[in-house]
Amino acid sequence: MPQLVDKLPWIAFDYMDRPVVDRTKLKGSWDLVVSFSPARVMGTSSVEPGGASDPTGRMTVFEALASQLGLKLEASKAPMPVLVVDHADEKPADN
Repeated sequence: MPQLVDKLPWIAFDYMDRPVVDRTKLKGSWDLVVSFSPARVMGTSSVEPGGASDPTGRMTVFEALASQLGLKLEASKAPMPVLVVDHADEKPADN
């Protein structure tokens, strides 16, 4: 699951507007295949799960993860590491 969590924002970039956190507690390696349509093909700019199904059979990443893998993406708050830069010199100092 850690690899899926790391790669999902890159694979489904047009759906993701925040980091993905693994809360499945699943261990081990998995071979996964998920088929979904890009958001631009779906005609939506929404990054939120839900909405009506497409009559052509196309799926959002949220629908695909739920129906094909039994996984659900939920928007929530979680602590995340941050980098704070409190000062930057215009020119680097001599070494």
